[in-house]
Amino acid sequence: MTTTTRLEEEVRFFYRSRQELLSEDEGRFALIKGTQVVAMFDDEDSAIVEGVRRFGFEPFLVKQVLAQEPVRYFPFDLGPGLHVDV
Repeated sequence: MTTTTRLEEEVRFFYRSRQELLSEDEGRFALIKGTQVVAMFDDEDSAIVEGVRRFGFEPFLVKQVLAQEPVRYFPFDLGPGLHVDV
């Protein structure tokens, strides 16, 4: 029996479908459930609201379709009372 993490199926589907999504909807936000693009949105908030409306507390993925994903840096000092042990 294979164990998958939450949203693993959606993330894999997104990257398998990425080229097609780029050709049709670059810059937009994909709402993905399982192996299906449920809908595309111009902004992230609208995609999240629709995901919650349709799926409630079940996991779903909202991901922006970009040719190159931004690199995000997080400092180890996250502020008062917050820290990361490495």
